[in-house]
Amino acid sequence: MVFVDFSKIEDTDDFGQLTPGTYKVIVESSEYKATKAGTGHYMGVTFACQDPAVAGRKVWENFNIQNASEKAQKIGLGQFKRFCAAIGITDALKSADDFNRQAQGKLLWLELTTYKDDRDQTRTKVLKYISKQEAASLPNGTPPPAPQRPATSGTASLDEVPF
Repeated sequence: MVFVDFSKIEDTDDFGQLTPGTYKVIVESSEYKATKAGTGHYMGVTFACQDPAVAGRKVWENFNIQNASEKAQKIGLGQFKRFCAAIGITDALKSADDFNRQAQGKLLWLELTTYKDDRDQTRTKVLKYISKQEAASLPNGTPPPAPQRPATSGTASLDEVPF
């Protein structure tokens, strides 16, 4: 019995970098984690794209909640506040589980850009979190559609690999 027959599997590259643009997403999951240095905590959030051209693709964002660097913590909490406001969470959170319950499955749009990191790897960065209400107030009722999936080079960015 054959476990996997690669001759019957189409060779595809579904993990090319998402191009800059605005994407309709849902909050798929979130997890409160300790930093690698063990000196703080962050909320890791996974977003699943809903636009047909990129349906199922993932975007990951980490928000510093507690950090040894006061500046990093201030920036992270500001970003987390903007994200929470976009999904309708404006009251104080009692715990990470409280956030997880409220955030799961929420719809929003992410305005994304790309940049090169210090190892010259292309990374995705969230520029803006757009709520359903904000999207509805735009002239056509939603942000501009996400760009179509570009042709890929055959290599996957670490931000795009699902494991």
